Amino acid sequence: VLLTVTQIVANATATAQARPSATPTLFPPTETPNFAATATTTIANATATAEALNALPFDLHAQVPDGWSAFLRINDHIVYTTDGVARIFITVGPAAYFAERWNIPEETTDVLQASASVLRRVGGKKVAYDVAHRTVILQVERPKTLGLLYLMPRPGGGWVLVSVSAPKEAFETYRQDVFDPLVASLTFADTENGG
Repeated sequence: VLLTVTQIVANATATAQARPSATPTLFPPTETPNFAATATTTIANATATAEALNALPFDLHAQVPDGWSAFLRINDHIVYTTDGVARIFITVGPAAYFAERWNIPEETTDVLQASASVLRRVGGKKVAYDVAHRTVILQVERPKTLGLLYLMPRPGGGWVLVSVSAPKEAFETYRQDVFDPLVASLTFADTENGG
């Protein structure tokens, strides 16, 4: 779950205020909890966690669309960006991660077989297969949004899954102007250096 700094402060303050204070006694005297200090500590811990995640290597690079936030690291395998309306998640990882998270059998190396596993997990339908780039595009429809999942093999093993979504009325514009160009811009650190 993504939280803004404002949400983190509000949650930390609410948590600090919700903690029960000691029952007043004559001895020893009790102190009033310092809610601001507790919230500050929680924010500092969250910031340190976010900074540590962002410092980890991520072997895939993509061009951030104009007007979108910088990529935010969610965990070891996922980065996220948004323009406030549409969203893009990029997941990169070994076969074992995708077996656990996306139900792709670990021994699977065929992208069409892998996409069938993803479809069983999320529903939707296959809408395209780019043979040259070994990329399957799956579409998922929700009441107000459309989404695409671009699934491709990761050089050296594992998978890359780019998950995008936007409101139905704006989806095709986002697809042409943002989603497809972003997927086309993907490069891997080892391929940039000739590896």
